[in-house]
Amino acid sequence: ISLFWLSRFPNVSWSVLFTWFVIFSFFCKRMNE
Repeated sequence: ISLFWLSRFPNVSWSVLFTWFVIFSFFCKRMNE
């Protein structure tokens, strides 16, 4: 992720993005099993 996106989005959006990242990672783990 570039600094451009870091400066573009507020902290609230980052929280949402982080949450989606966790869900995506969990989903990938389940698919691998």
